[in-house]
Amino acid sequence: AQGQGTSLLPRLGGQPAAPARAAAYAQHFFPGPRRAAVVLGRWKLALFDRQARYQPPDDYQARLASGELARLPRIGLYDLERDPHERQDLSSLRPDLVARLAAIVHDHLGREVSGLRLLLAGAPAGTVVDVELHFRHPLAWWESCFLGEGDRVVAAGDRLRLTLVGEALPKGVLLPPASEIVSLRVITPVWLPVRLGGGGTYGGGPLGAAAVAHPQWPGAEGPQLLIWLPPGSAAPPPARPHGPEDEGTRRLRALGYVG
Repeated sequence: AQGQGTSLLPRLGGQPAAPARAAAYAQHFFPGPRRAAVVLGRWKLALFDRQARYQPPDDYQARLASGELARLPRIGLYDLERDPHERQDLSSLRPDLVARLAAIVHDHLGREVSGLRLLLAGAPAGTVVDVELHFRHPLAWWESCFLGEGDRVVAAGDRLRLTLVGEALPKGVLLPPASEIVSLRVITPVWLPVRLGGGGTYGGGPLGAAAVAHPQWPGAEGPQLLIWLPPGSAAPPPARPHGPEDEGTRRLRALGYVG
């Protein structure tokens, strides 16, 4: 088994302890819309990609997915000190915490989930952002990255049109890692800057991987459309089995019962 953590051995030698406010991160790896959560201190942010396209491989998986859609909100922010059972969602009251904790989620997903990111971040709530992109080749696919109900994506050949509604949570789409952007135009609002993961802002023309690649979440200070190619996109994700027998085997392997 593999895991992530912080070694406590230095403390045995009298060295300073690790920072006490390290974030705890969890992700749902089973088939279905992506789920992720982060806990930092007393606060927990839970995200559910409700707009993800998912075709259940069998009736059992379809019932599980339907149950999750019925009970899980897209965004949930909880004060674990006052609300340990996570019954009161405070995301609408603390957008600052949603943005702060969501950055940790995106940083982790960048190392685990392949794809070029086009994300709207920091735009005032309710702001409608309309973006048009032209790619060198037709897009093979696109995936939701925590899109909301009011967001729209239209892909046709080598063109992509995004209509995104501003909110605290950075959200948008995942595209094939090798996607080559020939041009990008923010239709509205015209003042919205396009920030590149590798640093700087977009001034027009084609975009190469070097301009958008960055080893970690590049941050999102102020309203922007962020184009980011994280390190998790260096190689495509492994193929996922779709048959019920393979799915059962995969679940047993995840639990450590199958080698």
